[in-house]
Amino acid sequence: MLKDRFWQPKIEKLRPQALLRLQNRRVAATARYAYERNGFYRRKLKESGIRPSQVKGVADLRKIPFTTKADFRENYPYGLLAAPLDEVSRVHASSGTTGDPTVVAYTEMDLENWSDCIARCLTMTGVTRKDIYQVILGYGLFTGGLGFHYGAEKVGATWYPPRQETQNGRSG
Repeated sequence: MLKDRFWQPKIEKLRPQALLRLQNRRVAATARYAYERNGFYRRKLKESGIRPSQVKGVADLRKIPFTTKADFRENYPYGLLAAPLDEVSRVHASSGTTGDPTVVAYTEMDLENWSDCIARCLTMTGVTRKDIYQVILGYGLFTGGLGFHYGAEKVGATWYPPRQETQNGRSG
């Protein structure tokens, strides 16, 4: 039944205009947050001639410069954090096969938002606590598997972790 396919109905059922207002507030707040809390992003915006007050919403996203893989490498390991390291709950990093590893750090709030986002995705596709859900994405260098793990857990579904290959190539 469609009514059961909402994880956060107050947000998911917003009228388009109200949803855009919410998105605009959040984009503007994110631009201010990054500018105020991280020297790299402050410099990047200044170099682009952008002040946080000019980022008022979704339509202004095109003004914001991209963060590139080179930026991650030049600011390795923690130069792109917008939260103090003692607020970081989890750190994932790539293997660094093409240079320095790419570090991604998560605060408790990041993890909460991520798991809610995936719970929303799973719920809209019909996953409920009555289901058994297999996470098919790995937990290794790509952290997406963990997002689906936590989303399925949040929905209350029984979940299976991905199959892992052992050194001899057999599934473990």
